[in-house]
Amino acid sequence: MEHEPLRLWHALGGTAALVTLFFGIFGAIIIAVALSAMARTRRFIREGVKTDAIVTGKAEEPRLRPRGRRRTDWFLSFRHQTAEGQTVSARSPVPRRDYMRVQTGEKIPVTYLPETPDVVAIAPGLRTLGARVALIFGMLMVTLYLGVAGSNLISTWHAISVRDHGERLEVDVLAIERTSVRINKIRQFRLVWRMSDGREGRSWMRARSEFGDLAVGDRVIVYVDPGDPETSYWEGDTGPRG
Repeated sequence: MEHEPLRLWHALGGTAALVTLFFGIFGAIIIAVALSAMARTRRFIREGVKTDAIVTGKAEEPRLRPRGRRRTDWFLSFRHQTAEGQTVSARSPVPRRDYMRVQTGEKIPVTYLPETPDVVAIAPGLRTLGARVALIFGMLMVTLYLGVAGSNLISTWHAISVRDHGERLEVDVLAIERTSVRINKIRQFRLVWRMSDGREGRSWMRARSEFGDLAVGDRVIVYVDPGDPETSYWEGDTGPRG
């Protein structure tokens, strides 16, 4: 019977590849933000001037995040005097713990940049620790993406090589095997075939509907790895030989 091949979309991981790519991009964004925060914090530590500031105000600003989730940003307003005697007012976002532990009118230590004294930070060294944790997390996400993507590319390259140079056989469909994997809540299946000498092979995973009207006992084309006869690929995964 004829079956329209899905070619190499499933070799690259199909929908799962897009999910993995999202994690890779998200990890890269986290790395960029963490590096920027670390550079800013290092600048405060290297160039910043320490002084005492009076807390002149506190503000909570709720805002909606994607999917309707609420998030509150915490701000403190300060008034401090520079080394040159200039009185400066400043407003800065702070972690919730810093917001909750201080009161209006309280004097607290801050660090400011000489060229922009209205930009202040509370305990900038602690933010370096948070940025480092975020950096490690982002690097783990990118590493995971590169590992999965690299494995999929190697698998794809091998499948193309076997398709182009391996033995082409017509074999019997033994089963359409249900797996324990779900992608986007859709159960995944594999096509199982048996060769005349008893060797079996399995296709890449896909939704049951993507096998069309294939049924047990139908004949399909597979390509057998000349260097490893136990490995074979279904033409519906690789596409037909050119």
